Amino acid sequence: MAIRTIKRICWIGLGILCVVLGAIGLFIPGLPTTVFILIALWSFTKSSPRLYNWLINNRYLAAGAKNYLETGAMNKQTKLRIIATITIFCVLAIFLFLPDGMLLIKGIIGATGCIGIFYILRIPVIK
Repeated sequence: MAIRTIKRICWIGLGILCVVLGAIGLFIPGLPTTVFILIALWSFTKSSPRLYNWLINNRYLAAGAKNYLETGAMNKQTKLRIIATITIFCVLAIFLFLPDGMLLIKGIIGATGCIGIFYILRIPVIK
């Protein structure tokens, strides 16, 4: 199997995983749908135009992502949900799931979470 085919399969797999997580996020408060759909759209641009077109035209899953792609902005509620999710998962990872001796890993998780929050805060709010 060619490396190109393996990469394509991996990108499609990542996209499908993110679509599933995004769909679950429609029903579970705090799990952001938009972020997962954006990642899925990005991975489908690298692997499958057919899946990209299906997802971008899906009125349930891609409404927030399509709005972000067209305007470069998000609504305030979406931004707050994304920031809350990043914060919750980083805090859980750092203080609950990782043992005390893993300071480097905890620092990386904390720094990555802060970078993600900073990026989300820089996105304009839809008026």
